Amino acid sequence: MLNIKKFAELCQCSTQTLRYYDHQGLLKPYYIDKLSGYRFYKIEQAVDFYKIKEFQTIGFTIKEIKVLISRNDESILLRIDEKIKIHQEKLSNSIKLKESYLEKINNMNDKIKNIKNTSKLEIIKNKNTIILKRNNSTATLSFNKCCNDIYRLLQTFPNNEIIKLDEDLLKDLSNKTWEFESVYQNWSTYDEFIDKIPHINHPVNFIFNIFNINENFSLFEIADFFQLLEQKGYNSENMYFIISLCNDNINKYALLYTS
Repeated sequence: MLNIKKFAELCQCSTQTLRYYDHQGLLKPYYIDKLSGYRFYKIEQAVDFYKIKEFQTIGFTIKEIKVLISRNDESILLRIDEKIKIHQEKLSNSIKLKESYLEKINNMNDKIKNIKNTSKLEIIKNKNTIILKRNNSTATLSFNKCCNDIYRLLQTFPNNEIIKLDEDLLKDLSNKTWEFESVYQNWSTYDEFIDKIPHINHPVNFIFNIFNINENFSLFEIADFFQLLEQKGYNSENMYFIISLCNDNINKYALLYTS
């Protein structure tokens, strides 16, 4: 007989593994010394140990192994064939799930792509006029002076809008003459340019605030900016914010309004 340490060396495992198998009722020591508590194994038990390890590798549960360990090889091989068949069925189902997963993901990506394409804003400039098109809606914005800066700013946001320009809103923007002061850029907070925006003393109908900002700028600051504009006379129930993330890390802002 071999003590537990020598038997573990024979089986190329730890003594903890053997104690675990004993605790689970899979492989009991052949003899336990009552005085010392030392565990001893017959060398032939190494075959049972390797059976248990192989059963575990194949995927049998502890409960199943307890039954198998006492069966003959013919019965064991039949049970292994049954387990292999179960594994093959699971593998086949897993392959189908993988194919289904890829198909569903690709379908969703196609849907997202179609949505993006159909909602993309087209911007066309013609002298002091800018035409905005999205799906079946079109808005023609006529400006009181050269609109090159505004046109370039509008071009920055169609693909990465945070707040979209609503289609229904587009229908209300045409046939008006729009005014603007400038495109303010390369600022960190709105305090750096708010003083440059002139006061107005006449009522306005529509107000557009166009922000092209970097990721570090807080949208909460834009909410405060709304109040400062009102203090400068830009009071309107029709005040809109068009917000997008910039690609060049340079904050830009433009104020458009029409009476």
